[in-house]
Amino acid sequence: MRPVLCCVLLLSWSTFVQAQSRFDGAWKIDLAESEAPTKPEVYLLQDGTYHCSTCDPPLNIVADGRERQIMGEACYDTISLKVVNGRTTEETDKRNGKTVGTSKMTVSSDGNSATVEWTESCNANGDVTSGHLS
Repeated sequence: MRPVLCCVLLLSWSTFVQAQSRFDGAWKIDLAESEAPTKPEVYLLQDGTYHCSTCDPPLNIVADGRERQIMGEACYDTISLKVVNGRTTEETDKRNGKTVGTSKMTVSSDGNSATVEWTESCNANGDVTSGHLS
């Protein structure tokens, strides 16, 4: 019985060792199990300056489309924000000169809601993810 048990353990151990990582494979997020942020995000574009006190890091930048250096734990080191029209802004985030994120925010005509289209590649592999929030 012992030799059989040893063979089974050896075979299962060799299979485990051959795997690159326990996290290899396809992963899917169950949005039904996800929780929305508890505090709302607040954006303000006033007098040509974009304010986001709830962003991480908080932002207070001129919305002229020029790159601005930022400090904090974000995956980007510069941000630029430009006003496209009276209801739309476009943001570009870069790290070491390479674009790692973009977003386009459009406020509804009644001013009560906004739509955001975004892309982001801040993950370890640099894979691009994108989304659309309303």
